[in-house]
Amino acid sequence: MVIVDEDLPIYSPKHGLNVGYLKVMMGLGSPIQVNRQIEREQDLENQRQAKRIAEERARMQSELIMQMARQTAGGTQIG
Repeated sequence: MVIVDEDLPIYSPKHGLNVGYLKVMMGLGSPIQVNRQIEREQDLENQRQAKRIAEERARMQSELIMQMARQTAGGTQIG
């Protein structure tokens, strides 16, 4: 049984924004049950991270294509 399962933001006062997240989880049960739950959570997080990376890659590729199209059309350099 999972009592607490939450991603808490890590706030940087120096930068004035969240710089990451801390995963907090408290599990009750046998060691096997808790380990299985942890493995499931890690698999889910890996899937989420892979999705975020793919979305970011697609966004960056789209921006690059648009910049290259502008460069071709306008004769300006990228950057």
